[in-house]
Amino acid sequence: MKPKLIAIFICLVIFYTACRKEDDFNGPELSLTKVNANIAQQWAEMTLFTIMHTPGNSPTYTSRSLAYMGLTMYESIVNGDSSRRSLNGQLSGLALPQPQEGKYYHWLLALNAGQKTLLKILYPVQSSFQQYIHNRIDSLSNTIAKAQSNGVDREVIKRSENFGIRLALDVFKWSKMDGGHEGLKRNFVPSFPFPVGPSYWVPPVRGQVLTIWPLHPYWGNNRNFIPANNNLPIPAIIPYSVDPASAYYQMYKAVYDKDKTLTLPEMEIAAWWGDDPTETFSPPGHSYKIASIAIEKSKVNILMAAEAYARTGLAVADAFINCWKTKFLYFNERPSSYVIANIDPTWRQFWPEPPFPAFPFRSCHPKRCCRYRAH
Repeated sequence: MKPKLIAIFICLVIFYTACRKEDDFNGPELSLTKVNANIAQQWAEMTLFTIMHTPGNSPTYTSRSLAYMGLTMYESIVNGDSSRRSLNGQLSGLALPQPQEGKYYHWLLALNAGQKTLLKILYPVQSSFQQYIHNRIDSLSNTIAKAQSNGVDREVIKRSENFGIRLALDVFKWSKMDGGHEGLKRNFVPSFPFPVGPSYWVPPVRGQVLTIWPLHPYWGNNRNFIPANNNLPIPAIIPYSVDPASAYYQMYKAVYDKDKTLTLPEMEIAAWWGDDPTETFSPPGHSYKIASIAIEKSKVNILMAAEAYARTGLAVADAFINCWKTKFLYFNERPSSYVIANIDPTWRQFWPEPPFPAFPFRSCHPKRCCRYRAH
């Protein structure tokens, strides 16, 4: 080769090297705004499957899990779009790892690794069936990783997956200080002191769970994800009364009357929302599922999907913390005990009651049909 051609070749190599983002970047940077939500939806469905089939799961622990899963999903890809803002530093005490400056990441591989890692930690193997769930988690992760790694440099793959794993581990480390750590193992607290007197909750004769203790009685003391939610005022309760003309009596009478006139469609709706923890993915899981339905119908990109899951998870988690704070402040009875004691001693309600107190409140104008509800 002539010296002149050699010089041109060297210059081209130097120019090409200088223009590359880094030495292991081997293609155009992935634009997340053009990526569909499919991978995010697959992990949301796997999360709900895990929740539904895990023994001992509860709506309280589910709400917490969805917050951490949604947060991890969002944070694993948020740095791939400059128009998005990380939640790092915005949530109560949250401090997360950041990607290396100037390095290329395959954000879908990071998301995939983060979801797999955290889901298996939050729902560890406790039985042979639980191992089956973990095998399904691994299968989904391997399928996504194989498809997304095609043609990607090994260093990029390793860096991206390590980022997702490190993010999940840091989120889990943060979660251990929120008050709900290992909630699967301590649903009921035998040492919890029951208040005694009129209007207080007692274990239902016909309940969803065979227990004489309320579910997660101290959950209301957990750390809120959004700091401002810790300062929300606790609403007032309808005063206890056995007077048939009172709002309290009328509230439970309305439950009793409605139970006796339920139509089949209403029973089916009640069963869908009943959220028996042994048969469904619980109330917060329904919210996550509804988010998936909205994502599917709106055909949004993966960034918007991850944000939707994060917002949903964080919202239901803080809602349950504040809800439990209110429930256990008043420790109010559910319809069965009040109706049996004051309206009809032979009553057996259509749907078995959950193992935690209710909260009677005015839900709308007192002259309308939905005047009072006990939640």
